[in-house]
Amino acid sequence: MGTASAQLVYELGYDPDDGVPDVGDVEVDVGEMVRARDGGVEVAVARLGSGKLVVVVDECPHDGGRISDGFVEGERLVCARHNWELEVTGNRCTRATAPRPPTGDPRREVSSALRTRAELDPPPRACKLR
Repeated sequence: MGTASAQLVYELGYDPDDGVPDVGDVEVDVGEMVRARDGGVEVAVARLGSGKLVVVVDECPHDGGRISDGFVEGERLVCARHNWELEVTGNRCTRATAPRPPTGDPRREVSSALRTRAELDPPPRACKLR
């Protein structure tokens, strides 16, 4: 990276050539979510099941994972890391308080099955070496 590029990154706080599109340049269909940038802030842009377009800070309130790696389920966003269902509040997300009934979405079924299996199977015990 040249001196001019380094100065630009320093002044903007991000690299404008990193491949993340500007929020004004993305289009999403109902049920889709993409990663974008609003100035120096990384955001998730999604179109909910109702058709409402939302733009939220791309950080899960649970552990900081990218919300844009998840998916849209009805009027909620779902974080792919730990399957948290999120409701949009302003430009941020909060954890949904009421659980939703199963939707038949295979991404959710696999995640739930893995979590259930992990809860049922105790971790393996460590062996002592003689």
